[in-house]
Amino acid sequence: MLTHNKGRGLKINMILIIGGIAVFIIIIILYFLLKDSPENNLKKARKHHKLGEEKSSKGEYEDAKLHYEIAKEYREKAMKQKGGK
Repeated sequence: MLTHNKGRGLKINMILIIGGIAVFIIIIILYFLLKDSPENNLKKARKHHKLGEEKSSKGEYEDAKLHYEIAKEYREKAMKQKGGK
């Protein structure tokens, strides 16, 4: 009877180990996607610029202006990180 439980325990341990490794890999990926780097800041700037264009085309000029200003801040931050300005 102990051998049946032992095999079941190994399967559970393997599942926990694989799950832990998967969580670790996801955390590493998220870190690199969200870290403060020039490339990520330029991506954020492009995102906000596109949002500004969308808002402007809908006539939501105040919202568009806000997104353009946020885009400008991210572009400036990226330039500083790259050693410019």
